[in-house]
Amino acid sequence: MSFSADLAPLQDGLGKGVECLFAPSEFYRPGAVYRIDNKRIRYWTNVAIAEQVNSAPSPAVIPALNGSATTSAGLIASLFNLKKDGTPLAELKASFERKRKVYANFEDVKWTITEDTEIDKVLSWFSAYDGKRPKNRYYVVREAYSAAGGKVTFDKSLGLELGGQAAIDENVKVNPSLSFKGGKNYELSGPFPARLNVCIKAEEIVASKAGAAGPQYATKSLAQAPKITADHGAEGG
Repeated sequence: MSFSADLAPLQDGLGKGVECLFAPSEFYRPGAVYRIDNKRIRYWTNVAIAEQVNSAPSPAVIPALNGSATTSAGLIASLFNLKKDGTPLAELKASFERKRKVYANFEDVKWTITEDTEIDKVLSWFSAYDGKRPKNRYYVVREAYSAAGGKVTFDKSLGLELGGQAAIDENVKVNPSLSFKGGKNYELSGPFPARLNVCIKAEEIVASKAGAAGPQYATKSLAQAPKITADHGAEGG
């Protein structure tokens, strides 16, 4: 499922090198490592290492993030945990990947950062990692912007894919934390099942010099987020 974006204004507002994601996820925590191949497809190389990296919310106040996006009914159903007869709607519908234009507003945004000494743990792991692939570029997440919930505005055709107004109303009755407004366009808002990372800032992992034990590595700041065409998912560490 994707939340592919026309979020350039949003990214620009957060600073250089920030990428707003195809799909909000718990995976994109500071310390996680991914690679991008020569077709610009992203593969997660080591997500678990983020658990060894200490990070903390910044005291900076981040406004709600918002912008136009292209997404699917499946992702909206997943974000707001929509169900039918107790079963998650995203599991029941096989045709949820059709892309639709929506307007998304992510709320209760926190900016999580980590320090150089914590990134050094990742570089130590990477130096010993023997699965490096030629012609791939590797990155480590340095900062993440997460949201606890949000609001999505979409047209009736996407609403019909979710079962129509009656089906959405039924979810609101069962889950009072959700809010729904009908009319010319539909507006669905509420908390996500878990806090999700919606934008990240990564640094590229580059060889800095050769040592007695082999190449040593450092990170390089990015003026622009790396361009990708798709997220393929985790491949293990």
